[in-house]
Amino acid sequence: MSETLAVVVLLVVGYLVGSFPSGVVYGKLGRGVDVRRVGSGNPGATNTLRALGWKFALAVGLTDILKGVLPVVLARLTVGLPLAEVAAAFGAIAGHNWSLALGFRGGRGVATSVGTFLVIAPLPALVAVLAFVLVVWRTRYVSLGSILAAVVALLAFLAGVLLGWRPPGEYYVYTIAGALLLIIRHADNIQRLRAGVEPRLGEPLGRPRVPAP
Repeated sequence: MSETLAVVVLLVVGYLVGSFPSGVVYGKLGRGVDVRRVGSGNPGATNTLRALGWKFALAVGLTDILKGVLPVVLARLTVGLPLAEVAAAFGAIAGHNWSLALGFRGGRGVATSVGTFLVIAPLPALVAVLAFVLVVWRTRYVSLGSILAAVVALLAFLAGVLLGWRPPGEYYVYTIAGALLLIIRHADNIQRLRAGVEPRLGEPLGRPRVPAP
């Protein structure tokens, strides 16, 4: 198999792995609840917490992280090219955000992005996770924690470069593009944060959801 074909295959594999709708599957199997009909309608861990509690949210969050880890590890073990790793990572995030199983709808890609970044740049990823935890702990805004974590991940990556780390060029592209994509996916949250109407963790959203298609 040529390198180009291998990269394309890993992109597709990443997308298919990322498309697994963990929140919807666990909610329906565990409680008979479609998390898309609850709260924000987002199938990620935060909305699962609102709908089903912390145990289900933890399971969804860990699964979504694995959706990012596994394709990148597969790319590293089979092809060994940074381009293949980045393709698998972008595929996984795209699968989560625009899931084939959910009619090309999905979440915001936070946990899956963390999973990919844990393989590509472990230390910056851990710094970003710490920033997320601190921001959410202090403010109870999950969206704000996610946005700032994306910025921190990028800054930590660049700090590592300044301190002598020499990652492949593909990693730069992935880190910058991944951070921008995550921020863009939170555009509606940013508007609500600026307006002072973004719900905090633990607060009800105050509006019912229409049935999911």
